[in-house]
Amino acid sequence: MYSLIVNKTQIDDNGTVAIYGVEHMEDKITDVSSEKETVLRILEQLNSCKVSHIHFKDVVEDLIVQQA
Repeated sequence: MYSLIVNKTQIDDNGTVAIYGVEHMEDKITDVSSEKETVLRILEQLNSCKVSHIHFKDVVEDLIVQQA
């Protein structure tokens, strides 16, 4: 099952920003989007389609491009 991860990143003097990513077992993409809802939609598609971990990075990239 794919899950949400969050990393806090310092942006100059503007404070910290949350960057959301996707994790599956030992594979992860740490910087998918700063918009939590976008990553949650991607997670929903990954989990509902039962995407193989072998292909998940390519699928995430495709989904990001589609949402742009």
